[in-house]
Amino acid sequence: MPCGIVGCGAVTPGGRAAGERAYAAAQRPGVDASPAAERQHLKKFEEALELWRACGDRAREALTLSHLARIRANLGDMDQAASISLQALELGRATAEAHAQAIALASLGTVARRRGDLQTALATWRRSHCLRARRIGAPR
Repeated sequence: MPCGIVGCGAVTPGGRAAGERAYAAAQRPGVDASPAAERQHLKKFEEALELWRACGDRAREALTLSHLARIRANLGDMDQAASISLQALELGRATAEAHAQAIALASLGTVARRRGDLQTALATWRRSHCLRARRIGAPR
């Protein structure tokens, strides 16, 4: 069933160009982590999220949610970062998207650290690193 978005993979093979372009535009081209730059990235990831949801691409949705959570944490919105991270983690597990899970766990670790819970932060970051190591085939 077509999602109604021109260029979506659900409509044409090899499509999804709109989602890919929005996602690519949201990636950090440089090292500018200013709040203004973070808000620009946030907006672009939100656009990509809408496209992935419309196309039904749950794995890309999980990955995009993970990036949104990271940006929310960078902007100091810990409640939003935690909420979005948990959504990303759940969806990442449901779709076996290990990269999304790792980013979500890293964001949850950042939230815990900023809230003063260093033990939880460290444990969460370790889980994130284990997922990343498995993803690249490194020994545990």
